[in-house]
Amino acid sequence: MPSLLHADDLKQRITRLRNQPDFSAQAGRDSEVVGLDPVSLPDGQRAFRSVVVMVSDPSINSLKSPFETWDGTLASAEWKLVSTALAQGTTLDQVSSFSPTVARSLVANATVAVAISLLLMLGYIWVRFGSFRFSFCTVLALVFNMIVCLGALAYSGMLSHTGLGAALHMSDFRIDLNVVAGLLTVLGYGLNDTVVILDRVRENRGKATYATRNVVNSSINQSFGRTVLTGGNSVATALILYELGGSGLKPFGYVYFVGVLVSTFSSIAIAATLVYAQREDPTAQREGAAAGTAIVTA
Repeated sequence: MPSLLHADDLKQRITRLRNQPDFSAQAGRDSEVVGLDPVSLPDGQRAFRSVVVMVSDPSINSLKSPFETWDGTLASAEWKLVSTALAQGTTLDQVSSFSPTVARSLVANATVAVAISLLLMLGYIWVRFGSFRFSFCTVLALVFNMIVCLGALAYSGMLSHTGLGAALHMSDFRIDLNVVAGLLTVLGYGLNDTVVILDRVRENRGKATYATRNVVNSSINQSFGRTVLTGGNSVATALILYELGGSGLKPFGYVYFVGVLVSTFSSIAIAATLVYAQREDPTAQREGAAAGTAIVTA
């Protein structure tokens, strides 16, 4: 064990170890590190020759529980955790794997956040465009984006063991805070890209209550250049984050890269095409009538 201890550093190591699978039973306990016999260091910091670690667990009471239960469930387990934390180096790497309990809680929170976001988007676009069809098509495209991104995350584990995965520096990406941030970023990017195209559809349809095939086709062609430029810049950003962002940003860059590609596709091939109403185009009717009149006259 080190001769001098830093209270803040030890507290951080203890907190990180509680999220490790080996100490999942001790996750959520409150702890505080109090230093004793302080020593001033040349750099102005203060260290301690000994520390006291105080742990609180509301479910275990030393006055009401048997001593054997208290010692085996709390005291001995915490002594093992603190000993492991002291044996670690002074620069403990950030924990990237979580216990099943923490992982389930993280997945539940992410699911609720995405679901609430989709519902709020559904209501906003419904009011913005005045059409439930536009709103439903947009949310459907966003759900498609999320499904593809989650599938790409699951596929990364299989691809990482291949030669292609090794060449691309891939690993078995898991759902963590960076991945959740990436999913929400993709959600916002896909929404923006889809709304831009659908807004052009709304402008081109004029006062009509539905979008014809010609309106949808013209709207896609008019906004295609903007979509390619925006998507290209976003793809370049995602690749830079993936290659140069380090191991911490690599999952985010991977999800963002896949999300940009699939969002560009879904905004054109799913959302824009689904707002098309299979009705006769009034312009085509007028042109056909004029052509028929010209033929009869001839």
